[in-house]
Amino acid sequence: KLYIPPPPPSARFLWPARGRVVPLNGLGTEAVHGLQITAQQGSLVRAVRTGRVAVAARDLAGWGKTVILDHGDGYTSVYAGLDQLLVDPGMSVAQGNPVGRLGAEPLHFEIRQGTTLANPMQLLP
Repeated sequence: KLYIPPPPPSARFLWPARGRVVPLNGLGTEAVHGLQITAQQGSLVRAVRTGRVAVAARDLAGWGKTVILDHGDGYTSVYAGLDQLLVDPGMSVAQGNPVGRLGAEPLHFEIRQGTTLANPMQLLP
């Protein structure tokens, strides 16, 4: 096995997983408010930026296993539909480190600025 280290931390967002991306539009709008990423079962889901685990829930209503990272600058990232949680509440997670693992369901991913959903397609490289 070849270990490829994650890139050095930055203020830029990274993709949480590699796979087929489907943008999610808000109700009746053209704006993208989240993504569904379908990846191979067992794929790691990685922190898009360094942050603290605000939520690591095994059964968040409507979302299942979910991790929410607080990036400390008004941004949070949401990783829902996970098969396995790899972090606990309060943990610090460096950008690129795993927060969970996917099962058969796609990853539901959001970036929020405060309480407002941001368009992840404008923030991801």
